[in-house]
Amino acid sequence: MGGRWIVAGALIGLLATSCAEAAGLGVTASRSELLYSSSTGNPSCSDLSKTDDSALPFNIVRLHAATPPGVPADQVRYQWSFPKPALGMLLADADLGPDEQDPAIRSLCAELGNDCVLTAEQLAVYNRPSILWVAPGCEVLPADTSRQFRGGRVRIGARASIGRRLLGKGAARIGFGRLGSLELFVEDQGEKHFRDGIGKPSGEKIFINPNFAVRLDTSGIPPPVQEITIDSGGGGSVDVRPPFRCSLDNSFTACTDPGDIDYSTGGKPVASATAILQDQSALCDKLTVNIRTTTIIPKLEVSLSPKRGQYVPGDATHGSVNLRVTLHDVSPPGSGGNILLKGNILTCNSEVRVGRSMISKTTQIDLQHCSATVRQACGSDADCAPATCKDCVANEICLSSSHCSNLLFFPPIGCTSDRDCRPPRCHDCNPSDTCIQVLPLEQIFLGVGDSVDLVKSTIPVINTLPAAARVTDTWTAHTFNAGDDSDVVKYKIAPRPDVKP
Repeated sequence: MGGRWIVAGALIGLLATSCAEAAGLGVTASRSELLYSSSTGNPSCSDLSKTDDSALPFNIVRLHAATPPGVPADQVRYQWSFPKPALGMLLADADLGPDEQDPAIRSLCAELGNDCVLTAEQLAVYNRPSILWVAPGCEVLPADTSRQFRGGRVRIGARASIGRRLLGKGAARIGFGRLGSLELFVEDQGEKHFRDGIGKPSGEKIFINPNFAVRLDTSGIPPPVQEITIDSGGGGSVDVRPPFRCSLDNSFTACTDPGDIDYSTGGKPVASATAILQDQSALCDKLTVNIRTTTIIPKLEVSLSPKRGQYVPGDATHGSVNLRVTLHDVSPPGSGGNILLKGNILTCNSEVRVGRSMISKTTQIDLQHCSATVRQACGSDADCAPATCKDCVANEICLSSSHCSNLLFFPPIGCTSDRDCRPPRCHDCNPSDTCIQVLPLEQIFLGVGDSVDLVKSTIPVINTLPAAARVTDTWTAHTFNAGDDSDVVKYKIAPRPDVKP
């Protein structure tokens, strides 16, 4: 009886010793806190395996499992576990050669082993005392942006064994997204108050053309910031590069300029900001915006002064017309029905009947815009480069002054009237080319009850034909977000062949 108790006691002691060893495997991380990853595609394990711990990018960490004492190091089998929660990705800490593959087993019909990115199947045969973990990208930020996300932590474990004998197990915890900070803010143009969306489950209510701003803190993070991308989630994106500045509010690191971002529909898109560091690590933030939808009513008014049934060319009182084309925002008061004008804002289709003949022509008035991407406002050619305008194509220029309609010539031919765009004044132009008038503005914003004069000019009429000209002018305003509205004026011009243009 006593001998049995002695044997049992020795066995219990052996098990206790084994458990103590199993619980004591040291797992250390080269860095306890990481940033986010700006990109997780195509990592090079061969390059990373040759990089010292201190020189690893701030989104990658190397984990080391200690060699259990008293056993041959070359006989130890290491088994790593996926991070909990399952975020980021594990990489082989090994020089895998030019193909980034390292066969561990060759059977009679296949090779099995390590690729750079370790899947569950590859992790089962990965046998090294160190491993690399890449932090997740900005997509890991939660969908609920009404609360500030403070980053997260993962736990990565390792086991060491010889044969069936467990030598030890341990784990390391690594934080991510808790170094530095990046905050995204939004405001309606002209509001002069940026908001961060905290405490707003339905998102920050905005108009379709907001301004975004970011506040960046990289204290304690050595790699410099390469660029900041502000993505509206539905109205385009803007890349901002050093030196950073915010022309709208100096308390922010960077911001979009008016006209950079415009939404075309209502809804609740999630905007995001990503600060990409030179080592391709990143800081991130998200913000839900709530684009207001309402009844928006544009009203175009064309007035002639003096208003006469017939004008007489060359006559001191009847030969000139004061033309005024005004756009009103007559949306319901308090509705938030603001109007935005960009690109082509006004056209006039003129139909002229002389006797039984009819001729017509369309005149176009624009705001400053890129040559191919008409809805992209611009102040200079730099605003139309693909690097700053995601929707623009190569070699676009900014159409910032009146020009001939034929855009085959770069730079476009400047003009003040249609005659400048036709032979013989323009040798290379076509007889049908016209002069597109460009107003020196990038965009026009109308609040409810506001109005703007799109045309205000005195025009001397001309009719060199032998019969009266009956004119119907149909003016149409084109808004970015509220559709079109038209107004029609009709009048006659008496024949005066002796009064020349």
